[in-house]
Amino acid sequence: MMYVDNPVFKEILWEWRAFAIKVDPNICRNILNLPLKDGKSTKMLDRYICRLGYDTNIKVRDKDLKLKNLHDKTHEGIERWTTEVYNFPISAAIFRNITKALNIDLLERAIRDGQQLISILSQVTPSVQAINVQKRRELHVWPSGDRNGATIELTEISIPEKVMTIGIEHQDLEKVTKALEYLQLTSYPMRVLSYVDCLRVWIEEKSLF
Repeated sequence: MMYVDNPVFKEILWEWRAFAIKVDPNICRNILNLPLKDGKSTKMLDRYICRLGYDTNIKVRDKDLKLKNLHDKTHEGIERWTTEVYNFPISAAIFRNITKALNIDLLERAIRDGQQLISILSQVTPSVQAINVQKRRELHVWPSGDRNGATIELTEISIPEKVMTIGIEHQDLEKVTKALEYLQLTSYPMRVLSYVDCLRVWIEEKSLF
C-alpha cells in the first residue's frame, strides 16, 4: 500500500461564503444564468471531523481527505484559505497533522480510509465528532467568457439543516470582491459564515436559523 505525504492537490484561494434559509430569487437567477463550471449539479456527502473549541476544517469526501487552513480575513468577511487534498490511505505524518490540529495525543499511524480515521479519532474523546453534511452543489463562473473567472457556488444543504449557501472563490481577492458587487450579495439578509462557523453550531446540535 502506498502512503503519500504530499497532497495530490493544493491551492490558496480567497473565499466569501454566506448562508440563508432561502436565497432571493433574483440572486438565484443571476447565478444560474452564468456558465456552469463543470457542466452539472453534484450531490455529495461530506463528513467533517470536528472538536468543540478547535477551528479546523477537516473533511472526508469519497476516497479523499481535505484539510483547509485559514490565513487572513478582510472586513467584508472574505477569507484566505489553503486547501490540501490527500488520497487515502494517508501516511502517519498526515495523521499527526490532524491530531495536532485537534489537540489529541495519539501515536502516529498510517490510516486506510475515512471510516477508520473517523472511528479512531472519535474513540479518543467524545468531543470529537463527525458531522455529515449532505449537499447538492452547482458551480458557475463569473464573468461569462472568462476562463480564469471567479467560481460562484450555489449549494442546497439538506443535512444537518435545510439551508442554502453561496460561495465565491478565486486566488485574486479583487475578483472575489468584484463578483460580490456584481451579484449584489451584500444587499440581502444572509449570514456571512464559513463552514467552520457552521460546524461550531452543528456540533452542539443547534441550528443556524
